[in-house]
Amino acid sequence: MAYHTKIGCLHLLTSRQSKELVQVELKHDMLQIHRRNVLKYLAANTEIDQERRVLLQRSDDGLGILIMGGHDYGKPVQVVKPLDGYPAAACGQIYKDDIILSVNGHSVQDKTHDEAAALLKNAGKYVTLHLARIKPVEEDLVDKHVS
Repeated sequence: MAYHTKIGCLHLLTSRQSKELVQVELKHDMLQIHRRNVLKYLAANTEIDQERRVLLQRSDDGLGILIMGGHDYGKPVQVVKPLDGYPAAACGQIYKDDIILSVNGHSVQDKTHDEAAALLKNAGKYVTLHLARIKPVEEDLVDKHVS
C-alpha cells in the first residue's frame, strides 16, 4: 500500500488562548507538529495578498505598533495592533495581523523579535513600512501532497 506524506499549516490554540501557527506533517499514521521552519514553509507555499508600503511620521511618543513573532519564534513579525492615539492607528493603513516585511528597506524576515523591535524604535522620524497580508493558511496549505 502506497502512503503519501501530507504537510500543511494550522493554528494551534495555546494555553494562553492565543493562536500559534505550526507546521503539521502526517506520515503513515503519525502526526508531527513542528514549531520551527514555519516561515520557510510559508514563504514557499503561500501567496502574499494586499502588499503595500506605508509612510509614517513618528510622534514624540513613538509609532504605536505592538508586534509579535520574529525568527526566534519561528513566526513572521506581525502587527498585534496599532495603538489608538499614535501614528500607526491614525494613518488608517496598518491593521491587526499585518506582516511586516521591512522597515525603511531593511528586511525583518530573518530578524529576532528584539531585532525587529529595535529596527522600528530606531528607524528615525519618517518610517516606511513594507507590509503584507497572507491568504488564509487553512485554505491554501492543508492537504498538500509531497513526493
